[in-house]
Amino acid sequence: MNERPKYSLIARHLARAVVLAGIGLYIARLSATGSLSLYISPRMAAYTKLASVGLCFIAAALVYQALKAWDGDRSSGCGEACGHEPAGSWLRQLRAGVLFAVPLALFFLTPDTTIGSAMAAQKGMKLSGVNVALANQAVPEPSATDAELDLLFPHDSLTKPYADYGKMLYAEPEIEIADRRYLETLTTLSFYPDSFTGRRASISGFVYRDDSIGESQFVLGRFAVQCCAADAIPYGIVVESPDAAKYANDKWMTVSGTLAKTTVDGVEVLMLQVDAATEIEPSKDPYVYPDMDFGA
Repeated sequence: MNERPKYSLIARHLARAVVLAGIGLYIARLSATGSLSLYISPRMAAYTKLASVGLCFIAAALVYQALKAWDGDRSSGCGEACGHEPAGSWLRQLRAGVLFAVPLALFFLTPDTTIGSAMAAQKGMKLSGVNVALANQAVPEPSATDAELDLLFPHDSLTKPYADYGKMLYAEPEIEIADRRYLETLTTLSFYPDSFTGRRASISGFVYRDDSIGESQFVLGRFAVQCCAADAIPYGIVVESPDAAKYANDKWMTVSGTLAKTTVDGVEVLMLQVDAATEIEPSKDPYVYPDMDFGA
C-alpha cells in the first residue's frame, strides 16, 4: 500500500474530528456558562445540546477510524477504498478545513456579547408590534355584557386574542411591558392606542436612536428571537424625556411614565412620556420570545 494515502486518510479523519469536537465543546461551554441563550432560543436549547453530544460521538468515531488506519486495519472502515486518495487536491481540502477552523477559533477567542443598537439600525426598529395591519380590520362587536370594554377593544376573529388581553391590561393601574408577552403587549398597545392613551406603563430595554425621532426622544427596545440570534428582530417603544441626551445608545434602562401618541415617519405610534428612569444592568437573557400559548 502507498504510505501517502494512508497518512492522508489519518490526517483527514483527525482534522474532521477536531472540527466536530470543537463545535460540540463550544456548545457545551456556552451551556455551562449560561451563554447559550445569547445565540439560541430556549425552546431550541435542548435540541442544540443533543446535537453537541452527537457531534462529539461522531468525532470519537473519526478518531477511532484514524487509529485503525494507523494500525493498518482498513477492513473495519470502507475496505480497499480507504487506501485511495479522495477526489480533490490537498489545497481544496486545506481550504475546506480553514473554512471551519478559523470561525471556530474565533468563537473560542472572542467574548460572548449581545447584539444592540448597531444591529437594530441595520434591521430597523419595529415600533408597532407584530402584524399591525390587523388593527385596520377590527370590527366592533359589542356584547350584552362588558359593553364598555367591547367598545374600547373592538375585534375580529384575528384580533380577538389581543382584544381580550387588552381588557386585562386596561384593568391594571400600570401596564408592565415585561419580558413575558413583551411582543404581545406591544402589539396590543399598537392595536388600541386610543384606549391606552393617558394610561401609565413601564418597560425595560436598551437605548436606540435614529433620525426619525426627535432630540428629546429615544427608543427603548428588545430583540425578539424565534429560533436563534440570526433571526432576531428589534421591537420597542418611543420614549420622550427632557434628559434623553444623557442616555447613550445600548445603555439598559427601566422607565415608567404616561402613554401618549406621536408620529414617526408619518405613522402614528404610541410614545411613553417618562417621569422616572433608572439605568440598569443588561438582562441576563437580553432577548424576548413569542408566547406560543397566547390566545390559546
